[in-house]
Amino acid sequence: MRPLSLLILLALNARAADLGSVTGAVYHVGTNQPVAGAIVYLGAGSGGTPVTNAVVEVRDGVLQPHVQVTGRTATLVLRNTDPTLRVVRIDVLNSTNAPVRVLTQAMPYAGFQKAFALDGFRDTTLLRVTGGNGEEMAAYVAVLPHPWAALTDEGGRFTIAGIPAGTYKLFVWHEALGVLTRDVRVPANRATTADLTFTP
Repeated sequence: MRPLSLLILLALNARAADLGSVTGAVYHVGTNQPVAGAIVYLGAGSGGTPVTNAVVEVRDGVLQPHVQVTGRTATLVLRNTDPTLRVVRIDVLNSTNAPVRVLTQAMPYAGFQKAFALDGFRDTTLLRVTGGNGEEMAAYVAVLPHPWAALTDEGGRFTIAGIPAGTYKLFVWHEALGVLTRDVRVPANRATTADLTFTP
């Protein structure tokens, strides 16, 4: 029994050794400033999806966090911490058609929360959560069928790790700047650097 366990362990280590990563930063060419809060993701692939639930919370009249990434096996939790009735709407965004409303939810009191399964989204999907009682607010949740995505930090930097070696299409989405696309080759056991720039 011991040799078999060792053989399985060696096989798992060999598979993990074939994984690479993509690191880089996103900039805006007009201002030469780093772009924070952009979603960077691979356009194709299959693999275990992240299981971290997405939580969109109304706090002090603002939806928080503003941008997040989750997987299609996760749950979206809507939460109200304000002592005021809040009504939020969730739309599916895409580049070719008008937004499609998938949910309207009243959140009548502080402490109210409701959870929704995201397993109906098979492809990469961008959800826009909006609401307001006199003020408009918005948040975005990217739902992916694989775990290869990241948000850029304040310096515009990102890292996507655990990618099987291969050639991929890398996408960057930002609320105000739009979408960038670039082909990247991820070698086994190494990091690929991909710096991307939005143009005005």
